Amino acid sequence: MAFNTKTPLYDANGKITGVYCHTIEVINPHYFELVQWLKRSDIDNPLQVYSIGKDFSSVKLTRRQSECLFFLLRGKAAKDIGRILKISPRTVEEYIEQLKIKFNCYRKSELICAAIEKGFMNNIPKSLI
Repeated sequence: MAFNTKTPLYDANGKITGVYCHTIEVINPHYFELVQWLKRSDIDNPLQVYSIGKDFSSVKLTRRQSECLFFLLRGKAAKDIGRILKISPRTVEEYIEQLKIKFNCYRKSELICAAIEKGFMNNIPKSLI
């Protein structure tokens, strides 16, 4: 199985002159579980486009922060995220607190809204692939 990404190529005037395509072959055994989570979260939009590990935001995240945010945005509780990532739920809560600081939020609901607004909903951390 593979993930494909497409990026427009622009000339000096900002006009699209072509498309750059990149394919990543997925060999991680957890890939199929990840695909199932994505399918369940995108029932309303089966043609959802994802980017993999894209650094598009001014908010810089660690690997674990990215992974925790990915699952948090898909409705997973700290206990579930901890089980998936093989870390304690308390460690997950600590990552969520760090994320709140980075996104300048006080509540988890604010964090979720801010992360979605910045495009993190469509970003899959490379470490999960």
